[in-house]
Amino acid sequence: MRFSRSLEQAFCILVILAEGGSIITNSELNHILKVSPTYLKKITRKLVVKKLIKSTYGVNGGFVLAQPAEMITIGNVVEAIDGNTHFFYQSGLLKRVAARHGRIKNNLSIINDTFCKAEADWRKRLHSVTLAHMVSDLRKRRQEC
Repeated sequence: MRFSRSLEQAFCILVILAEGGSIITNSELNHILKVSPTYLKKITRKLVVKKLIKSTYGVNGGFVLAQPAEMITIGNVVEAIDGNTHFFYQSGLLKRVAARHGRIKNNLSIINDTFCKAEADWRKRLHSVTLAHMVSDLRKRRQEC
């Protein structure tokens, strides 16, 4: 599975918001991340739509976490930025081959079952790690240095 560059930026935004604890403006995020302002707006928009961050407008506007860091999982972020698509795409080839060659039908279903189980395990793992875990680990690593 390949993730977009946006995912790394989304995690950075969320960590900054979780550590800061106060409203952070788009220009502050842009200054810290040094990324395209247009691209940054696209990422923050996806995070707002998925209710991971809140956006406030006006003179004192900016972004804050929409929910506690303990409630936001890595899986939530992946789904917000890169979607919720399966990482094993079935084009129908397995079914066509199995229909023509009955003796290998079970082997082909094992391929599908293996990928389905791997994806379920992967999603379960991503949803078991929260933003709070990430921030806590970052703080520990800083203290160790």
